[in-house]
Amino acid sequence: SNNFGYLFEGEKTNLIIHSENLTKSNWTIENGVLLAFDDPDLFGDSFKNINIKFVTNATITVRSTGAFTEGLQYTISFFVKLQSGTLDQVSASVGGGSGVILGDLLPTEYTRYSATVTAGAGATADISFISSTKTANFLLLGIQVELDKLSSYIRTTSVTNTRPEDDCNIPYNLMGAGDPWSLSFSHF
Repeated sequence: SNNFGYLFEGEKTNLIIHSENLTKSNWTIENGVLLAFDDPDLFGDSFKNINIKFVTNATITVRSTGAFTEGLQYTISFFVKLQSGTLDQVSASVGGGSGVILGDLLPTEYTRYSATVTAGAGATADISFISSTKTANFLLLGIQVELDKLSSYIRTTSVTNTRPEDDCNIPYNLMGAGDPWSLSFSHF
């Protein structure tokens, strides 16, 4: 129990492998340097390769291979924390489809960004960061691409990971045929 209620979700799959290790072969980082990060991250894990630094270009693209179907809607999401410098903008695309600009980035705490995009015919998920001053150093982890709408984060290692749907069972007492009753649902 908590003060925020409960989260019930349907079955979802994170289609990106190695969602927290950018040194693996499915990842490339164009125009940036990947550094180790030894402190605990958002999930409490240490010694990860999630720290990205601008060097000479104003745009860094972080890219993962994946299997996407052209024309389908996907949601791409990730967590970012700015370590130093400034980030002006971030955009994301799947399969080489039209990119979506997610806006300004000034996350001094871990912030989850997401965008719903239509996949092109390619086989990559791209996240591009712009730093006009070329000074940004940021943490990037928890990268997820899933069909349809955003769900809670699903970690992956060397294979995609599917989270089963949540089951909700609520005990109740059957009333007699003549007893009055009501049932209401709310959608937020």
